[in-house]
Amino acid sequence: MGTQSALFGPAKLGAMPEMLPPRDLSAANGVMGLVTILATVVGTGLGSVLFVSTADSTVFRIAACGGALIGVAVVGWLTSLLIAPAAAAAPQRAFPKNLLRSAWSDLVFLARYPGLFRVALGTAFFWSVASLAQLNVDALVVEEFGKPQTSVATALAVLAIGVGAGSVLAGYLSGGKVELGLVPLGAAGVALFAMLLNFLSQGYLVWLFLLGASGGAFSVPLAAYMQDRSPSESRGAILAAGNFLSFAGMLAVSGVFYVLHGTLALDATDIFLATGVATLPVLLYVLVLLPWATTRLSVWLLAHTIYRLRVENREALPQLGAAIIVANHVTWLDGLFLLISSSRSLRLVVDRTHLGNACWRLLGRIVRVIPAKSPVETDVAARRAVVEALRAGQVVCIFAEGTITRTGELQPFAHDATQLAREANVPIVPAYLDELWGSLFSYEGGRVLWKWPRRWPYRVTIRFGELLPAAASLEEIRAALVALGPTTRASLASEPVE
Repeated sequence: MGTQSALFGPAKLGAMPEMLPPRDLSAANGVMGLVTILATVVGTGLGSVLFVSTADSTVFRIAACGGALIGVAVVGWLTSLLIAPAAAAAPQRAFPKNLLRSAWSDLVFLARYPGLFRVALGTAFFWSVASLAQLNVDALVVEEFGKPQTSVATALAVLAIGVGAGSVLAGYLSGGKVELGLVPLGAAGVALFAMLLNFLSQGYLVWLFLLGASGGAFSVPLAAYMQDRSPSESRGAILAAGNFLSFAGMLAVSGVFYVLHGTLALDATDIFLATGVATLPVLLYVLVLLPWATTRLSVWLLAHTIYRLRVENREALPQLGAAIIVANHVTWLDGLFLLISSSRSLRLVVDRTHLGNACWRLLGRIVRVIPAKSPVETDVAARRAVVEALRAGQVVCIFAEGTITRTGELQPFAHDATQLAREANVPIVPAYLDELWGSLFSYEGGRVLWKWPRRWPYRVTIRFGELLPAAASLEEIRAALVALGPTTRASLASEPVE
């Protein structure tokens, strides 16, 4: 069963990006997490029933359990035949003769991608915590509260259902993209609810559910990121290396649990407390050393409370490779909205004068803005930074007007993005931010902040246009932005349909 899972897991996860568009990956991983957890719950329940019903005969118990496992394996194999076949990503690769050497080779290959390697470690941490929680629930229910063994299945089911619910919720909240901003939120939940299982253990079923939900919110973005960002020709090897780390962590946690519970005689609640405390360095790592994810979380919360962000035609933004986004400028928050409109990291070109404040400078360093004097194409240092970023395969965003509109209308262009696009030979993506005029951070009425919002929450729409070639003119870019604007779209909608 373990070998079957080891072979099936990376193949299943690796096939998902080939069968689904990127916008569906997070939601699909959420559903996959839910289905996996439901299978775990059903299997746990059936295992308990099988264990109790075969108590009178050891031989019959072994035969029944073995038959059940083989039957599940056969059903799983038959079900896998229904999956649509896909072309081999690396048909020249031979089946490894030395499995240990192959696993080590995959780990070394994964380490060449620092971002993917860190995500794989995060996934391994999640499965390690999940394994420790599963082992510890038995001691919590039976030893701490003196309940019968049958109550363990209920507690495990609550934990598993929490993971499934958190997985589905994370897929939904990702909004059609890979949303790493949910990772620090999930890590904080794991730390908090694991510790509450120590301090307020009487409500253990509630905390187990919330612990599982936090774990689901933590793991789904990581799984989607691994699938989305792994090179297609080596995705299987990368996911297999990630699986190896996860199972190694689960094995190590089994030894840790034996030491904590058996050797040191710690109570189950103390072990949950230790789990929560052990999660704090992971949370601190995400918050301090990966501030990008923390910033995404902050902006994501803003976009789902005060604002309601909707993104149209996100698929126009290339998933790989460089591009220049040319956008209109309505409010002080436009750059932040664009940052969370895609799972890709965007580099914003920002007027140097806006970085005089210490808070803005700190935020600028976190999101890696490119400071520039207007126009950017005449600022030698800024132009060099933009072109280097584009040649490195990054996406750079320029607000062509150079300043926030004071009228709500598209202003004359101050920056010539076409020069930068031609020098780096990258496409141009027009982007229009709509429905922001009149919000707190716009200049409607000649002032920012000092006015009442028209509505709450405030709806925001970002529309991406189709790619324009590097040779496109300023007139073509402006025409594309005007076509994405509300006036043009309203007039088109009012025309009769032929």
